[in-house]
Amino acid sequence: MNSLFHLFRNVYVSSSAIFQAEVDLSVPQFVVLSLVDEYPDINQTELVNLSKIDRSTLADVITRLSGRGWIERCKSKGDGRTNELRITKSGLNRLKEANLAATAIERKLIELTEDKLIQALPALQLVASCNAPLIREAA
Repeated sequence: MNSLFHLFRNVYVSSSAIFQAEVDLSVPQFVVLSLVDEYPDINQTELVNLSKIDRSTLADVITRLSGRGWIERCKSKGDGRTNELRITKSGLNRLKEANLAATAIERKLIELTEDKLIQALPALQLVASCNAPLIREAA
């Protein structure tokens, strides 16, 4: 199958499998840990918007990361109905390890197709930054 969507999906599935095997974290877990570190006291709604992970999947990821002691939920000072998330010290250590591994994996993937990937990266970044309303407006 030569569909662009099929290709994007296969690239994601393959790279995610490589990442998870090497890092022992799923890509969504890595994304959430990274964002919670970058945005201390972020709430789940903000995290959904930044991560592009659907709400139910995100809730599962947060439960798993919290269960491992890598993030903690805290009641918001401004709104007691809202949980804010913070990375723990062990979560920060895990994220540092994962970042080192991710960098090594990225280097290996780039080496496989360095010439082609360097040419394609700007186009992939453009596609990744698009959202459906922008595409509909351009049509």
